Amino acid sequence: MKNFAMMVAALVFSLSGVTAQVTTFESKGLVLKPVKDKTLPLLQVDEPVVKSGSPFVVNRDRCVVRGSATDVAGIGSVELNGTPLSVGAGGHFEIQMPLREGLNSFKLSAVDGAGNRTDRTIDVIRDTKPPVIVVLEPASHDARGIRPLSVEKAEIKARVTDEFGVKTVTINGAVVPAGPDSTYTTVLPMREDESKVTIVAADNAGNTSKEEFPVYRRKDIAGELFAGKYYAFIIGIDNYSGSWDRLQNAVRDAKSVEKLFRESFRFDSIQTLYNGQATRDNILGAIDNFTSTLGKDDNLLIYFSGHGTIQQRSNRGFWVPADADGRSTSRYISHSELKDRIASFQGRHILVVADACFSGEILKGAPLPLLTKDDPQYLRNVFQRPSRWALTSGGEEPVMDGGREGHSVFAYYFLKALREIDGKFFTTSQVFERLKFGVGNNSAQMPRYDELRDVGSEHGEFVFVRK
Repeated sequence: MKNFAMMVAALVFSLSGVTAQVTTFESKGLVLKPVKDKTLPLLQVDEPVVKSGSPFVVNRDRCVVRGSATDVAGIGSVELNGTPLSVGAGGHFEIQMPLREGLNSFKLSAVDGAGNRTDRTIDVIRDTKPPVIVVLEPASHDARGIRPLSVEKAEIKARVTDEFGVKTVTINGAVVPAGPDSTYTTVLPMREDESKVTIVAADNAGNTSKEEFPVYRRKDIAGELFAGKYYAFIIGIDNYSGSWDRLQNAVRDAKSVEKLFRESFRFDSIQTLYNGQATRDNILGAIDNFTSTLGKDDNLLIYFSGHGTIQQRSNRGFWVPADADGRSTSRYISHSELKDRIASFQGRHILVVADACFSGEILKGAPLPLLTKDDPQYLRNVFQRPSRWALTSGGEEPVMDGGREGHSVFAYYFLKALREIDGKFFTTSQVFERLKFGVGNNSAQMPRYDELRDVGSEHGEFVFVRK
């Protein structure tokens, strides 16, 4: 008899009807030999749809697990995390599973009638946290988040991050591709009237976050507002004719301020008195001339670098001119004299910068100011209001003549602030904010900046204008 092979399938069912087992018989001649089924069941997952190597990310609190299990020998059971599932016609199954925040792993198993097993692991991430948006450009310039710009087109740049992946980022409705270090950048035209930039980010779970801020193109406010003239009066004294000790850096400081003003800032007139020129009569005479010189829109900065003193009995502060005698206050210039003259000025903004001992006495009784950062609207407001302020190197205490790089500690940080502050326009508040920590951290003195009392100041500010 010729050898032939034939397969005979025999289903043996247990009385309970739960288990089906398949045995095949291979016939060679007159001998029948049983062969066990080794084919794995087919386990198909229809939901959730998981890409290879990527978890399924949702922001819901439940997830549907749905699919089917099939095998020629029949399906004995389908389990999810070890718990049997109800299997319907065609081997279909469906169940809703609760989700906790973060990663949820589900092990799905199908077992056929011969005991063969197919396992699938499904990773589902529940993510309810929206992406984080940090605006990098343009920088915010005040507490309201307004970003004034001086360009026709502005770069808008934000960093967007999400623990489980950012799906899309749009800026004013346009999709922006991801750049290096999770940054998203586009360029938008700027209008002179205020407009809004809207950044919307969506993550892979469907969570969204939005960041909105107003922007506008800054006009050239120099032509719009700064119609008045800028005057500077600079005084520096190292050499004294009386009993006062010689200073080392006062004239150098004053001349450095003069040089910086001439080279980098808008000043229509700069008048100076150095050493022996800076007598009481010459200083007060020059100051008195401003009474008739200053127009209502003009601005004056007075810089004094030299000795200062205070009379203990009256607690009155003074500048010490070059011809002052240490035994008498008659040749001194009292702070009250300065304030009386300033009160008679017609100009819009008067700023006194004093690098002298006890110079802060001129601010006696003035509260510490509430400083506001750079914003064109703020510049407009403070420029339009008259102001009479003083920036002093210390309070009612001695201050250092020495410091850094041949300057007093105050002059060094005053010059540094003027050079480093960005922008064509900035206020003395910004200068003070820059220098106060440098001076305070490198000396025993603490600078002060405030309005002079009872001299007609109305909360304006001196605005520096770069060339």
